[in-house]
Amino acid sequence: MRRTILIGLTFALLFSLLSGVNALAEDEEGVPLSLVLNLMGSQGEEEDIEKDKRGFLEKCGFFMDSLRLFGGIQGLATVREKDDWYGPDEIPNEKSGFRIHRARFGIKGKLIEGKLFESVSYSFGYYLQAASGREADPTDDLDAEIIDAYGWVRFDLGEKVALLDPVTLSVGAGKLDFNRAQMTSSRRLNFILRPWLAEALAPERDVGVSLDGGFKEGFVNYSFGVYNGRAESNESIFQGDDNDKVMFVGRVEVNPLGEPCCYFDDDLKVSIGGGFFYNEPLEAKVLGYTVDAYARWWRLSLEGGYINVTIEPDLVGQEIPGVLEEVEKDGFYVQAGFFVWPERVEVVGRYETFDDNLQPEYTEDIHYITGGVNWYFKGSHLHKLQLCYIFRNEDGWGTDDVGEIDNDAFMAQLQLAF
Repeated sequence: MRRTILIGLTFALLFSLLSGVNALAEDEEGVPLSLVLNLMGSQGEEEDIEKDKRGFLEKCGFFMDSLRLFGGIQGLATVREKDDWYGPDEIPNEKSGFRIHRARFGIKGKLIEGKLFESVSYSFGYYLQAASGREADPTDDLDAEIIDAYGWVRFDLGEKVALLDPVTLSVGAGKLDFNRAQMTSSRRLNFILRPWLAEALAPERDVGVSLDGGFKEGFVNYSFGVYNGRAESNESIFQGDDNDKVMFVGRVEVNPLGEPCCYFDDDLKVSIGGGFFYNEPLEAKVLGYTVDAYARWWRLSLEGGYINVTIEPDLVGQEIPGVLEEVEKDGFYVQAGFFVWPERVEVVGRYETFDDNLQPEYTEDIHYITGGVNWYFKGSHLHKLQLCYIFRNEDGWGTDDVGEIDNDAFMAQLQLAF
């Protein structure tokens, strides 16, 4: 199964790279069906190919015309210091060697579209994504699994309600809108790894219902959702609600100069956001909140965020191993990127600190400093080479027998996507 998926991804990437069309130079997710038809269509003059394509689309309708395929592979090489000591399980200490960091393949599109009352536009669509590879645990098998599967309906009330952006209702499994670093697609990261703070504290994916919208063409964006809030013992988000509770997640974002949609524009963009989640897994009440900010101008981009999570045991707190009183985890990250060669070569740096009071191994904070260089082949996030070095400092780690750990790492990652 996994061999078939990897072979399919490889061929899809080769087709994309050889097509030479301008669409691939855009920093967008997916290849439209029209491009696929050109790649797989009949041989002959361009007019004949275009005629065949139009005929096919007329028979299948706009559903096939809106269909987009997307995917990508990230190959990672890592060299770590002191490989004999792996460190605590909660820290993503990659083993030295080569591995597939992430592999993605998906499909998305529209099913129905039309108008209500002659002034309210609507559309129904879907999103399905399979993934292989593990970001935090390199010892996991490279098995494929569905990670996103949801349908959505969108209503555009702009003609009826001034300044109101389209409203989208989504049902299914997908990423939760909480913190900017956690929400950013792995293919669009300008670092190989997300801040460990976001990996450790932010909710990632779950099954539920969410409502998204905005005002004044993205001046304000909002999202609110209700999800299963699965416990850590649940291995898959598709196993259902295992704790008879629900999780609430919400986020509001303000973009006074417009949404920062493209990473490679020179226009000044500023975005300030905040989010929260409330969950009750494993006989506890968990409340998390975050604030983050992003700015981009000319060749420079800046980003930072803070996350705080409080875990409060119920009266039967002894059912939570090692937790008999309220525990607070928090931390922040700041990062920057600067293009020394516009749209091609970028230098990046990040500082992050994280205080995990739940783990007895830590008596003080964790500090990471990451420096790196990115080479974007097409002036987009599709195809790029990333190099980075991570300086890791875990204050007060371990016992007298172990002492301080030495786990700095050099990483090189090649991404090919479509």
